[in-house]
Amino acid sequence: MAEGRMLLADADTKLGERTIEALRAEAGPEVVWCDSGTKLVSVYARLAKARKPPVLSVLEVGLGPLDGRAAAQAMRAIEKGLGQPPVPILFYTTAPADDELRGFLSRLGRAVHLQKAADLPTEELAKRLAIAVKRLLAKLGGA
Repeated sequence: MAEGRMLLADADTKLGERTIEALRAEAGPEVVWCDSGTKLVSVYARLAKARKPPVLSVLEVGLGPLDGRAAAQAMRAIEKGLGQPPVPILFYTTAPADDELRGFLSRLGRAVHLQKAADLPTEELAKRLAIAVKRLLAKLGGA
C-alpha cells in the first residue's frame, strides 16, 4: 500500500488496535498510535522537526483533552513554522459532515472527512477505516 509512517489518533484503544491490525494485513504504512490529540501533536512535532513527517494523519474529531480540530490546527502551525508542506488529514466522526465542518476542512487544506457507522462492531469499523486509508493513500500517490 504505502511506505512511510501514519499517525492514528483515537481515544478508543480497541478500535485503534483493530485498525492497525487491518492495515498491517494490507502491508500498509507503519502506524503510530496516539490516544489523545495532545500526544498526536507531540509526536507530529518530533517527526516534522526531524523532516520525517507522516504520509497521513488520521484523527477522530472527538479527542481529548485537545480535540481533533485543535490538533489539526496545531499540525498546520508546525508545518508553517518549519516551512513544510501540509500532511494529508483524514477526520472521522460518527456524525455526518455539516457545513461548519466542511468549511473547517476547506480552510485547513488537504483534509477530508469520513463518517463512521456507530452501529457497527469495532472489527468492522476498523476494516472500513483501513480501506478508506488505503484508498486515500492511493489517491495521494502512495500506492
